[in-house]
Amino acid sequence: MNKLVVTSLTAALLGGCLDIDSNDTRTAPLENAAILTVNSDNSSSDLVAVGNDYESFESLNPQAFSDVVLSASDNSVYLINRFGQNNIIKYNSEEMGYVDWQYSTNNPDIANQESNPYQIIEKSSESAYILRYNTGEIWQVNPSAESDSEFKIAEIDLSSFDSDGIPEMVAATLYNDILYIALQRLTFYKSDNDSFLIAIDTSNNSFIDLSENDDNTTAMALNVRNPKELKLVDNELYVVGVGRYAVTDWNTGELLEATEYTGGIEKINLDSLTSETIVDDGDQDTHPYGQIYSVSVSGTDLVFTGYNAWGNLNTYIKIGDTSPVIFDEDINGEDIRFAKFDPSGQLWVGIADAVNPRTLVYSKNENNEYEVVQTVLTTLLPSDIIFK
Repeated sequence: MNKLVVTSLTAALLGGCLDIDSNDTRTAPLENAAILTVNSDNSSSDLVAVGNDYESFESLNPQAFSDVVLSASDNSVYLINRFGQNNIIKYNSEEMGYVDWQYSTNNPDIANQESNPYQIIEKSSESAYILRYNTGEIWQVNPSAESDSEFKIAEIDLSSFDSDGIPEMVAATLYNDILYIALQRLTFYKSDNDSFLIAIDTSNNSFIDLSENDDNTTAMALNVRNPKELKLVDNELYVVGVGRYAVTDWNTGELLEATEYTGGIEKINLDSLTSETIVDDGDQDTHPYGQIYSVSVSGTDLVFTGYNAWGNLNTYIKIGDTSPVIFDEDINGEDIRFAKFDPSGQLWVGIADAVNPRTLVYSKNENNEYEVVQTVLTTLLPSDIIFK
């Protein structure tokens, strides 16, 4: 588990529509990709647009806060300020940097709530769902709201899915107007329980039963624990589970509990609800990939990252039914923050090197082998990415 550093600094939100060719760039369109970057000491972050020629436009949203991720829909880009900020910023994808709105995800009736928003999943221009990681309730919201009072539409209570009332809703996706949500179900940040997949019919916000043999729950128990993200490809849902992190004494560094390799990559057919573990992270004695942290899929190629220690990850590729192999020896052991395919099949790998922060773009050559075709340089460390 990464240590969270909470600050009380206020985000510096920059407005105004400016020409991307000027020296005072503050807005840019989502042409190719958008990258979130963070300072090496986690004291700040920024939003960077990457144009069609792979040039980067920085300073779209510099702020004194770094626990930030991106979500995107057809016409909008959402910047999600997580723990310690608890709000979401919406941009039009043609003018990233110009704030359409910024709304809190905290319940105003609960003093000092840390809702910790994790993702926003847009169904339409008038309906979206926000995962609020530190609470038991999903919010349904109106992305076209013009005021606070118009923003929140409804709450969906997930507290019954975990004994402590907070099921750690970590990732979600829409398929056939059904919202599928992965729940970590942690106990004091330990993944000692089965993680769940649940489904919500977005036509009426009711739960759909994914459990064929258990009358006590509508959830499907996952094969992997502590899910981190979901990837939907056609009707197949890829679930990445990291297992349980080692527990150490933060003062002395003494190992209190060893890592548990109970994660991997699970593939679920959402039509038949059949499931298989396609990448196993191993066991206490043999764990060739470390703890599996992310996944991306393009055609028959599946790329994932394996976590060894903070700042030390490897990237693996699995083609069809073959066993995973190292993707690129040259970047093994680097601080890889993401490895994601874009819609054209290019793979973008963000390397958080404090001396040379960069995102490498790989494409297949005539021998069907991946090679670096572009390098996107940024001032801060690349940490998250979305595509046009």
